[in-house]
Amino acid sequence: MKILWYNSTPLAGMPWRTAKVMDRFLRPQGGWARCLTQKAGYGGGRVFPTDLTPNTPEAHQAAQEADLAIVGAYFKGSIPGNPDLPYVRHYSTEHFRWADPSPEPGSATVVGQYQHSVCAPQLDPLPNCMPIDDPMFMPEPKPQDRVRIVYAPSSRMGEDVSGPRGWARKSYAPVTKALEHIGLRSERNEYPLPVEIFVLENVPYEEVMAAKRTAHICIDECSTGSYHSSGLEGLACGCATLCWLSSNVQETLRTMLADGAMEEGVPFELSTKSKIESALETLVSNPGILEARGRWARNWMETWYSEAWQASTWIGWHQRYLERCAANSSRT
Repeated sequence: MKILWYNSTPLAGMPWRTAKVMDRFLRPQGGWARCLTQKAGYGGGRVFPTDLTPNTPEAHQAAQEADLAIVGAYFKGSIPGNPDLPYVRHYSTEHFRWADPSPEPGSATVVGQYQHSVCAPQLDPLPNCMPIDDPMFMPEPKPQDRVRIVYAPSSRMGEDVSGPRGWARKSYAPVTKALEHIGLRSERNEYPLPVEIFVLENVPYEEVMAAKRTAHICIDECSTGSYHSSGLEGLACGCATLCWLSSNVQETLRTMLADGAMEEGVPFELSTKSKIESALETLVSNPGILEARGRWARNWMETWYSEAWQASTWIGWHQRYLERCAANSSRT
């Protein structure tokens, strides 16, 4: 099977990572997975890796050879280079951006985050892919003489924003305030080890991942009740990773993951936005516990979020979709 993910924006690198994971397991079978992003840039100056370049012979050939395309929530029209190429939609953005606000079960998929429980519980949830076997997403030796915290915010939107665009609230103000307080206490030598804090904005994705690989703590966000790509990156890199998960998102994880994955609890350090500072205090004050939590986070990803599981989940769903399409076509 040959799959082309065609998207207008980088979606925090999600199409690139998903294609990378699927491609590893499709190549030995004579297939492939590629991705094409129309706009390489991203909000806040972030730049994510991409694969195919739009309007090139290579992109045109991929569209001609593909068996199926995956498109984003607000894609409209047909795939450039092959208007007859069948496609399915994957929903991983806020509901107000969706081109089809009421997708039918079996016709599309949704990311296994808050979009599933809040926006499309009728759709099958698929994992936000993370190529955890790639060196870019694997832990590196972490400093023993300090505690390193990495925070790479995706939005500065205030907590007072309501309505559909309120989904972009990512607890920026409470997180940065907590980090400021932690930094001041570290300067007064109030912790067993000095605390080194990185707030990364307007830097390439590679630099963010390099920082996470050597970090002890990673902060996702604590407002929406969901984890995101940033949190999964932290877990993959062996970081104690802070976020807040609603009961609905935890149930989505139980639905999506294999039996047993949640028996020891979620792999994140759960904290609401009002308790971020105390959660950070606990971690930086207990280096031994912090190290153990980081090891457990990485072990959890290797056990329950392996590349093999991610690939089989994604490839299997789309194989079954093509089989249903072929069966329906033969009946007509």
